[in-house]
Amino acid sequence: MSLEGWKAFFEVGGVILLFLTFVFGAGALITSNRINAVQDERLREFDKELTDAQSALTAQKERAANADARVAGLEAEAANAKATQQGVQLELAKQQEKTATAERALLELQERVQPRHLTAKQKTDIKTALESSPPQNVGVQVFVGTPDGIPFSLEIIEAINSAGWTATHKGQNASGGQIRGLALLMADINHPPPGAKALQDALKSAGIDAPGYNDHTLKATDLVVFIAPKE
Repeated sequence: MSLEGWKAFFEVGGVILLFLTFVFGAGALITSNRINAVQDERLREFDKELTDAQSALTAQKERAANADARVAGLEAEAANAKATQQGVQLELAKQQEKTATAERALLELQERVQPRHLTAKQKTDIKTALESSPPQNVGVQVFVGTPDGIPFSLEIIEAINSAGWTATHKGQNASGGQIRGLALLMADINHPPPGAKALQDALKSAGIDAPGYNDHTLKATDLVVFIAPKE
């Protein structure tokens, strides 16, 4: 090839290379711009997602804080309710104690005012106990003003007489006001008259306590069942 041919060849090649350089440069520029645009878009999307995530996290924190506040409020209400319940239970216990005390007082009052009577079993117990001892003479006396004294004394007399002993009513007596319930009067409790121990045991078998008291107006052989108020 001649020099002119080589020159033309190189000129054409240079033009082609220049064209290709332009084309590739333009392509690189366009591609770079497109890549930058895509990256910008992705960056904006990432920023938006990050902002949304931060907003959601903030909202979650707020909800958690509100929940903690509600829990604290419920715990405080529960504590107050428990304290109130304890107070109510304490007051209820006090009222129950007062009621029980009032019921006991009422029962005691009823016991004091209820007339005394011997049941059929008590009469039988007294009779059975006295039948094993030699018959004795017994007086029955009532303290003045004893509400159930006369009717009760008649029942005592009946029970003693049923055993073959001899019990008689001796009326009422104004002395012996310190005695409560039943008592056995005798001249000297250290030297009781015949039948005193047997009568005391017989009454006790019927659930009736009858302690001995001295009455120096009595004879050494006298034995008196004295009926005084219960209280």
